[in-house]
Amino acid sequence: MPAAAFGLLLASLFGPLAVSGIWDPFELRIAELSRRIALTLLGAKGLAIEGAQNGVPTLGELGRGQLPYTSIALGFKLFGLHEWAGRFPLAVWGLAGGLATYALVRRLADRVAASFSVLALASMPVYFLHARTMLGDIVTMSSLAIATAGLALAVFDAKASAAIRGAWFVVGAVGLAAGFGARGLLLGVATPSLAVGLSWPSCARRVGAAPSAHETWWAVRCWPWAW
Repeated sequence: MPAAAFGLLLASLFGPLAVSGIWDPFELRIAELSRRIALTLLGAKGLAIEGAQNGVPTLGELGRGQLPYTSIALGFKLFGLHEWAGRFPLAVWGLAGGLATYALVRRLADRVAASFSVLALASMPVYFLHARTMLGDIVTMSSLAIATAGLALAVFDAKASAAIRGAWFVVGAVGLAAGFGARGLLLGVATPSLAVGLSWPSCARRVGAAPSAHETWWAVRCWPWAW
């Protein structure tokens, strides 16, 4: 089941990335800003275009965090100025979000539920669209998934060792850093942090509760809203 789910996710995200061409003007503007970042900040000198603006983009031009643009710029630096080269790093971000979702649901429930979560993610139109186009918001979506999964497993997985919980905390911190780089403090950092932090009072109140016939240990101890 997990293999089939991830096979569908990979096919969904990495199927021919150049088949639709550039989505003008939305992708074209972001691709141009990313080209300038690759040229000036990543040292991709071959991306200079005579007669075009080749300077470092300003924050006003970007209009949001730099991480999505830098991700696209890295693809341009490694593979050249092609539409698929700009989309490929965003598809990788989409895969990272799928892995984080699987890890969280796998620990809270089981492999079947986690596999269905990945299938739902792979078929979600907004996720699919942003993972396969140079719009950039897949970086935010995946960052939130990574941060939430890492922090939640670090805080609530009572059966894990201290080393494993510490590793999950590092994963959560990486997700928070990526969220900050994509959408700033309020959306990229506060949202996943509060999502986990505000659930702690409910968890603490229910720690001593005895499980019912249809509840597992995690539903009673820390996840009162779980199915």
